[in-house]
Amino acid sequence: MCIRDSPQDGQQVHIHVFAKLEDGTVISSSVNENPFKFVLGRNEVTRGLEIGVRSMKVGENAIIYCEPQYGYGQKGFGKKVPSNAKLVYDIVLLATKIYEENHWEVQDPKRRELSSSLRVQGNEYFKKGEFENAIKYYQLALNYIRYDCGPSIDNLVGQVYLNLSIAYFKSVSYTHLTLPTIYSVQISVVAVSLKKK
Repeated sequence: MCIRDSPQDGQQVHIHVFAKLEDGTVISSSVNENPFKFVLGRNEVTRGLEIGVRSMKVGENAIIYCEPQYGYGQKGFGKKVPSNAKLVYDIVLLATKIYEENHWEVQDPKRRELSSSLRVQGNEYFKKGEFENAIKYYQLALNYIRYDCGPSIDNLVGQVYLNLSIAYFKSVSYTHLTLPTIYSVQISVVAVSLKKK
């Protein structure tokens, strides 16, 4: 599932990145290789790269200049990145996708956390009127907790199902297919009953 908005926590981003130090020393490059992938909000990359990618849309190119506190800080990174180094990233955002882990392999507290996070992201799409994307996130949220038990899980499952049902009701495909049919059936029944009297 591809998403076209700016990336958000929990989404996997695919980028081409050319990373170097301020003096031009190359750290890494994915330009002639497969795209580099990471999930936003999991501290898999430097803070500067995450902040930069969050502000982009698919297809955009950006050059991001990072102060040490947004890069590798005082520790540096191996032999390639010295202590307190300033970094420069030249990146192209190729795609953002909903990241789907195998929910059976995720431990119970983590499943609740992921489900809750996906529900919040669904709520953000719902607020923007993007009901189809909201539905996708609510369905993913349910995948993590649908078969779990307990009061806190039952409450979360209920909230997600409620969000999902409202999103279905608000979605264009549901309202256009259902409401006119109900309306026309009611009119037909009234017209037929009046003629028989």
